[in-house]
Amino acid sequence: MNMNKKIAASVIIGALGVTTIFGATALPANASNYKNVLTNEAYNEIVNEVATTDTTVTTTNEGIEKEETVYVKADATGTVNQVIVSDWLKNYSGDATITDKTTLNDIVNVKGNETFTQGENGEIVWQADGNDIYYQGTTDAELPVSIEATYKLDGVEIQPSELEGKSGQLTIEYNYVNNSKDSSTGLYTPFTVVAAAMLKTDQFANVKAENAKVISDGDKYVVVGVAMPGLKDSLDLGEDTKVPGSITITADINNYEPITVLNVVTADLLNEIELDDEDQLSELADSMDDLAEASKKLVDGSNTLSDGLNKLEGSTGDYTDAVGTLTSSIDQYIAGVSKVTDGIQTLYGKAGSLVSGVSTLNDGAQKLNSGLKQAKSGVDSLVTNFDSLVKGANTINSGATSLNAALKQLEAGKKAENEAYATLSATVENNEKIVAALKAAGVDETIVAMLEKNTAGQKQIAQGLTASGAQIEAGLSQAAAGATSLADGAKTLSGGTTKMKDGAKSLQSAMKQLKAGSKTLADGTSKLNSATTTLSSGISKLNDASKKVDSASSKLSQATPKLNNASSKLVAGVGKVADGGKTLAENMEKFDREGVSKLIDTVDGKLGNIVDKFDDLQDAANKYTTFTDTNSEFKSSVKFIIEMN
Repeated sequence: MNMNKKIAASVIIGALGVTTIFGATALPANASNYKNVLTNEAYNEIVNEVATTDTTVTTTNEGIEKEETVYVKADATGTVNQVIVSDWLKNYSGDATITDKTTLNDIVNVKGNETFTQGENGEIVWQADGNDIYYQGTTDAELPVSIEATYKLDGVEIQPSELEGKSGQLTIEYNYVNNSKDSSTGLYTPFTVVAAAMLKTDQFANVKAENAKVISDGDKYVVVGVAMPGLKDSLDLGEDTKVPGSITITADINNYEPITVLNVVTADLLNEIELDDEDQLSELADSMDDLAEASKKLVDGSNTLSDGLNKLEGSTGDYTDAVGTLTSSIDQYIAGVSKVTDGIQTLYGKAGSLVSGVSTLNDGAQKLNSGLKQAKSGVDSLVTNFDSLVKGANTINSGATSLNAALKQLEAGKKAENEAYATLSATVENNEKIVAALKAAGVDETIVAMLEKNTAGQKQIAQGLTASGAQIEAGLSQAAAGATSLADGAKTLSGGTTKMKDGAKSLQSAMKQLKAGSKTLADGTSKLNSATTTLSSGISKLNDASKKVDSASSKLSQATPKLNNASSKLVAGVGKVADGGKTLAENMEKFDREGVSKLIDTVDGKLGNIVDKFDDLQDAANKYTTFTDTNSEFKSSVKFIIEMN
C-alpha cells in the first residue's frame, strides 16, 4: 500500500471510533450536527473506498485511557464557527472515580448518568462506578491546523457565497496551515490531513485534483486527498522536494450547489514510519555507491562515444569520396544499361527471323540427309555397274555411225513434214475468214461461237506443229552434225570409264562419311529447332526485364543527386553530432562532479540529520495527545474532524 493510501485509511478509520461515543444515546442539541457528519451513508462509502487496513490505536486494556475527538464546524472558506470536543475515558481498571484534566466549557455527560465535580487547574473528578465515561464540551482555543480555502471561477477569484447557481470552470484550493510549533526544536507537530468530498455528476464534470485521488461510480465523484502541513519545513527538504501542504480540485460546474468537505487531522500516523531501520539505511548507502559507479560509467561511456564520433567525423571524407565514385559508377552503369536494353530490343526484333531461319535450316538439313541417302545408293549402283558402262561405251561407238545415217534420213523427212504444216496453217487462216463472214452475215451466234472455238483450236495446233517442226528439224541437223563427234567421243569414253570406275569407288567412300555427317547435322538442327521456342520465350522475357531495368535505372539516375545531397547533409550532421558528443561528455563530467557527487555528499552528510529530525518529529507526535488537556497518567490520543460547507 502506498503511503498516501495508508495515511488515508488510518485517519478515516480512526475517525470512525467517534461513533461509539454517541451510540443510541441522544446528543445535546448543539452537538446533533456532528453525529450526522459521521453517520451519513455517503461518507461511509468514502471510508469503504479508501480504507484497506485496520490502523486503529493499539490499547493496553489496563488503567485509564482517554480518546479525544475534536469536531469543528467551519464555513466554505475555512473560518471556524463552532468547536465541540468529545472525550471517552476508557475505564479498563473499573475504578469507582476517575480524575481527569480539561479546559472544556459546558461539559455534558452524553452517555450515562455519572456525575462529576470540578476542582482547580482544570481538574475534573467523575463518579464512574467502574463505567466508561463519555463527555462533551466546547472551547474557543486555536486549532493546531487551520484551513484557508480560495475559489476561482473561470480564473477569477470569487467568494463561495456568490457561487450558488453559477456555471463555468471552478478551482478550489484548500491550503492547510500548521499552527503547532515546538519553540525549542523549531519543528512543527507532524499532523496529517485526509480530506474527502463527494461531488454530484450532474453538477460536476471533468474533475481533476492535485494531491488527491478522484473516484467515480457514475452517480458521483469521490475526492480523497492528503496533506502534511509543516513537514517539509521541519525536515528542511528544500524547494525541489514536494510534500503536499494543500489540495486543489478543478472541475467544470453546472448550476453549482455548496459542497461538504470532511477533513480528518491527526498526529498519530507519523509513528508508523520507521526510518531508524539499519537495513534500510544500509540499502540507501549501497544505492549511493551504485549511483556513483553508474555515473562514472556514464562519464566513461560519453567520452568513448565522443571519441568514436570524432573518428566518424574524420572518416566522412572517405565516405563522401566513395559516394562520388558510386554516383559516377551509377552513371556509367546507367549508360551501359541503355546500350544493353537497345541490344536486347534489337535481338527481340530479330528473334522471329532467327526462329524462322532455324526452322528452314532444319528442313534443309532433313532434306539433305534424305537426298544423301539416295545419292549414296546411286553411287553404290554406279560402282557396281561400271563394267556394263564400259561395254556400253563400245556399243555407243559402234552405233554412232548408224545413228548419223538415220539422222540424215530423218532430216529430209522432217522438211517434207514441215511443208505440210505450212499448208495446214494456210487452211486455218482461210477458215478464220469464213467464220468472220458468217458472223457478219448474222448466222446464229451459237454456231458462230462454236466455229470460232474450233478454228482457234486448229490455229493453236497448226502453230504448235509448225514451231515444233522447225525445232525438230534444227535439232536433227545438229544431231547429225554431232553424230560424228559422238563416234569420236565414244572411243575416248571407253578409255575414261576405267578411271571413272576408280573415282566412283572414292566417291562411294566419301558419300559414306558425308551421310554420317549429314545425319549428325539433321539431329543437331532438330534439337536447335526445338530450342528456338524456348529461346524466343527467353528473349521475350529478357526484353520485358530490360524495360524494367531501364525504368529502374532511370529512377536510380534521378536518385543520385539526392544521394549526393544526402551525403553532404550527413557530413554536416556527423559534425553536429560530434560536437554534441563532445558537449555530452563535458556535461556528463559536470553532472557527475556537480550533481551526483554533491548528491552523494548531501546524502552522506544529511541523511543522519534527517533521521534525527524524524525522531524528533515522532517525539513531537507522541507528545501531542490532547487538545484540551489530560491527566498525565492516562494513555491519551486526539484527532480532529473539520467539516466545511
